Amino acid sequence: MRFGVVMSVAGLLAAGQAAAQGSGAPEVNCKDPQGTPEINYCAEQEYRRADARLNAAYRAMIGRIDASDDYDDKTKAALKAAIQDAQRKWIAFRDADCIQAVGTSWNGGTGTGYAVETCLKEKTLARAKELEGRPQN
Repeated sequence: MRFGVVMSVAGLLAAGQAAAQGSGAPEVNCKDPQGTPEINYCAEQEYRRADARLNAAYRAMIGRIDASDDYDDKTKAALKAAIQDAQRKWIAFRDADCIQAVGTSWNGGTGTGYAVETCLKEKTLARAKELEGRPQN
């Protein structure tokens, strides 16, 4: 069941993007998307921007650890490994909650793609803010 929901959501998202940006299709105006495919496409773009912010926040945090004089090399390595493990587990949680739980709750309806992308975006932005707000060391 879980695999089917994930594949259904992935299919909806891919179909929305293809329809919105298909060959010869005009640019999508995400300030005024027209129809479900464009709405889904725009939601996906918002999530992609949030994901880029999260990736930058994660890299910056690792960079702060590397540049810190507060830790020896062994402690730096252990801290980075712990952060990497936490981030992987957080991604698994986010995806399970948004793709599986939210996706399933929409039962494959036309709002599924938007609901999933919005959930991914919101959780990703919250995590980016969390990482950005951590102390330098």
